[in-house]
Amino acid sequence: MTPLLALEGVGVDYAGPSRLAPRPAKAVAILTDISFTLDRGETVGLVGESGSGKTTLGRAIVQMVRPTRGRVLWEGVDLAALDERGLRPYRPHLQMVFQDPYEAMNPRLTIRQIIAEPLRLARVPGAECARRVASLLDLVGLDPASLSRMPRELSGGQRQRVGLARALATGPALLVLDEPTSGLDASLQARILNLLRDIQDTSTTSYLFIGHDLAAVSYLARRIIVLWGGHIVEQGPAAVLVATPAHPYTAALLRAAGAGNQDQGPAHTKERPPATRPGGIVTIGCVYARHCPRAQDLCWAEGPPFRARAGGHSVACHYPQDTDQGSA
Repeated sequence: MTPLLALEGVGVDYAGPSRLAPRPAKAVAILTDISFTLDRGETVGLVGESGSGKTTLGRAIVQMVRPTRGRVLWEGVDLAALDERGLRPYRPHLQMVFQDPYEAMNPRLTIRQIIAEPLRLARVPGAECARRVASLLDLVGLDPASLSRMPRELSGGQRQRVGLARALATGPALLVLDEPTSGLDASLQARILNLLRDIQDTSTTSYLFIGHDLAAVSYLARRIIVLWGGHIVEQGPAAVLVATPAHPYTAALLRAAGAGNQDQGPAHTKERPPATRPGGIVTIGCVYARHCPRAQDLCWAEGPPFRARAGGHSVACHYPQDTDQGSA
């Protein structure tokens, strides 16, 4: 059966601005060889600290950022190979909820106009548009009086609900949720998470839930993908990955969440100098070796392949957490 979404070897390079140099800046790889699938009605979690490439990956899926390499297959169709006109029929089916909903709203429009905007672009008739806006407002638990307000008049939690209502307006098959509970207090986080679960219980909408807090992500996600430095380092069923993390970085994320330091990311161990070959050529094997307390010579010399484990769990690590460090 063809999955709803399949990424095959996706990479994204950015060339930074260079005002002083006449030549373009050297491209930097933000994402490297990202591959995974997502089925209809499934929630996949994507976790990692700031700078790991999570948001870039979400934007590459909805084609706000065009991949440099690889394929983004939507029911078998490669979105990355389509031009803007070719993408137009697919855009209503892929929607994104942003970390800061206020920045994604026109401050001069009312809440009614903001939620109705995608419906207007889809040329939904006026009466039907008004009915659907009212239905969406009820779905996300906002008072009808909110429709006449401006974004600045709403709280952070209310704005996030407006962003969710707007994303749901076109009946998308996939919602990319970019840290939708970041910056909210614990009670509001719980409300948004429960709302997302309720919506999925009554629909076939799929979620890609992006976050840095493994506890929040595992509440919704059936599978979790762990991203470090633009590479997938571990993936598997949420319950298995949280209970028995195999990669040292996943274990560090869990420790940070348990200590209440989610916003700071895991505390890394001291860095080691890069390994070198004769002639002074720097070689980097595992992308996490510089921060890993378990790193050995093999980690600096060779990048670890993905190793399949029980229950659909896999890890890219020469010395997973539950193995003896003395054996490869």
